[in-house]
Amino acid sequence: MATVLGVILIVAGAAIAATGRLTARTYGRDSAGRRIGIWLLFFATGVGVASAGFALI
Repeated sequence: MATVLGVILIVAGAAIAATGRLTARTYGRDSAGRRIGIWLLFFATGVGVASAGFALI
């Protein structure tokens, strides 16, 4: 059961990181700093979720 949850968390982490890229493109048009900040926030969250998934496998 933990393996299934781990795989789900890895996929969710990848999806969060990909969503950050789209969000940064949409809301960061005016400022490169804002675009990088949004992307880093989503990327860090996605990596954290994925690493929790890897820990369960």
